[in-house]
Amino acid sequence: MSKASKRKQRIDQTDDSKAMIRPKGQAITPAETTPHWSDKIFFNSWRPYAWIVFIISLVYFRALGHQFVYFDDNVLILDNFWLISKLSNIGEAFRREVFLSLHSSASYYRPFLTISFMIDAAIGGIKPFIYYFSNILYHALACSLLFIFLLKLNYSRRLSFFGTLFFAVSPILTQAVAWIPGRNDSLLAIFALASAIHFISYIKTRSWWSFGWHILLFTGAVFTKESALALPFLLLLYVWLIAKKKIISLPTLYLVIGWVIPVVIWFLLRQEALAVNQNPLELKEALSSIFFSLPALVVYFGKIFLPADLSVLPILEDSTPVYGVISLLGILVILWFSKARRSNYLLFSTIWFLAILIPSFVKPHLEVGADFIEHRTYLPLAGFIPLILEFGFVQEAFALNKKELLNKIYLALLIAVLLIFSVLTFLHTSDYRDRLSFWHNAATTSPHSPLAHRNLGAMYYLNGDLDKAEAEYKSALALNPTEQMAHNNLGLIYANKKMYREAEAEYLKELEINPRYDNAHYNLGLLYYALGRVNEAANLWLKTLELNPDYIDAYHNIAILYLLNGNLDKAREYAQEVVKRGGKLHPELAAKLNMQ
Repeated sequence: MSKASKRKQRIDQTDDSKAMIRPKGQAITPAETTPHWSDKIFFNSWRPYAWIVFIISLVYFRALGHQFVYFDDNVLILDNFWLISKLSNIGEAFRREVFLSLHSSASYYRPFLTISFMIDAAIGGIKPFIYYFSNILYHALACSLLFIFLLKLNYSRRLSFFGTLFFAVSPILTQAVAWIPGRNDSLLAIFALASAIHFISYIKTRSWWSFGWHILLFTGAVFTKESALALPFLLLLYVWLIAKKKIISLPTLYLVIGWVIPVVIWFLLRQEALAVNQNPLELKEALSSIFFSLPALVVYFGKIFLPADLSVLPILEDSTPVYGVISLLGILVILWFSKARRSNYLLFSTIWFLAILIPSFVKPHLEVGADFIEHRTYLPLAGFIPLILEFGFVQEAFALNKKELLNKIYLALLIAVLLIFSVLTFLHTSDYRDRLSFWHNAATTSPHSPLAHRNLGAMYYLNGDLDKAEAEYKSALALNPTEQMAHNNLGLIYANKKMYREAEAEYLKELEINPRYDNAHYNLGLLYYALGRVNEAANLWLKTLELNPDYIDAYHNIAILYLLNGNLDKAREYAQEVVKRGGKLHPELAAKLNMQ
């Protein structure tokens, strides 16, 4: 090994808080290799991790007092608490789709998300605090891993720290922390980044220890979210573009075998869990949904750099591309004038962003309006950070030993960006503080979303404001006459107002649009029972259980009907199903069946 190559090796492997990315052949000056006072405070040893945790805690601590917002969290946690409250049910996470219904038509298979809820439920029960605390913890862990990942890509500790903080306080990622189900993307990032870190170590050292951890963590990523299937491609891209090694080799063969095994296991388990899905998405439909969603890329870019168009439930119709166009033009101009930019890092970072984000544009149910919720940018943005670190002015800002005024201006500008982003994120968390705040923001920022109006109506209904609820349901139906659940919810309002004929008409309209909707069958059964049409009510509740075998209230009502008919054995059979699923029997029913 030549002296020059030995010198380069020392620079790459040192605890490099000084070395900056520079054009080839440009020497490192003595001033740059002299430790700066800030290194001891921010960049050396364990200090970056402590600062990451501290800053994230400051930005997100308010979320610890938030409530459930009734956007998936009510189903994933509240409705399924009977199942997730027992760690012994972990196996069910791998046998069911994410909403844990054996007969659901959902197309999402996310076992590790469910397991994370089980852990929280075991620790803190049903109280929201523990779930938000875990979200903040997962974000801090993902950011710490991003810092290590950037170091593995040979960025200095200074640049890596800035890139990590940019990510940690980015307003576009608020949803991944302040919305409980948003943790799926931070969990994905934890597995994916840790897997990538061990992959890079394996490529450099050929350590079987690193190989084993990489495959194990890759398996975790796949069972967290299907986006992880792009990871092998991206890591091979790293080998080719960054590591400058041959892709076709014996180590690559080992990796391919290591990747294929967990993917095959995942595919088989997923097929079993989603076997009841009656409407599998065809390739043509998937490509079509991606094509028509491509403008969302521009919107996402705008929210990364100019986050003035944030929403808890954004749709394209109510999103502006202006900030995205400005951001993209700004990126191109900055890179054009960045002398030290490296095309291989720029290409790797761009492909990472697109390869992880674009598959999320596929909609499993094309009849449902597309949304472009912001937490989906979590792992894509983690891979996009290297492109930002290739900006010339960012590199100059962290050449802290330089005394030029321009360098200080650059540094002040970047600090200002971090402060502004922190404040915007801090303020945006309040949109997730409770269900009414969440859906009011959704309806305000996405006024053309029938889902936003429908669910805002549901929140008004739960708060007892039936007139406002009715108005929102009608707004939803005006935007989309076939909006699912809206007619059912209107039926509930009319039933509460004892407008039984109108309620029946709305339930029947719902079942015409959405014949497999269990709640509509159940509610129509309640209406018929109140009207004395007991046999029709019983048939509707049996249909409810056919559609959803975990519908506790339907079991309970049927048990009461059998009790009234004197059939104690059948009443006890259905009552046992209630208890099995964590439900509580009416005291009188329990007493007569000797199940107290």
